[in-house]
Amino acid sequence: MLDSDHPVVQCMRNIKSISMLLDSNPHMADNYDINFLGEKQNVILAADFYSVLHNYFKVHIDLDEFNRILPEICRLYNMKTELDNTGSYIQSITLW
Repeated sequence: MLDSDHPVVQCMRNIKSISMLLDSNPHMADNYDINFLGEKQNVILAADFYSVLHNYFKVHIDLDEFNRILPEICRLYNMKTELDNTGSYIQSITLW
């Protein structure tokens, strides 16, 4: 089980916090280069999150490990997920 200090968990919490503040500060996410989707701007693509991990947060994790731990992180924080067409990988994440 992942703990709250795991770097990917910390990054996910950060992205979730940003998403919750976008209504009051729409430019808050400009530095992250991630698209917040949906009516509430609370949905992200897993591929975008993976890219932000590497490019912004400088958390380097291989794709297989990312795909292995992402479902656990989403369950831990009660985030809804949508799988890709194969049903093998998370495609999108509803943060809140």
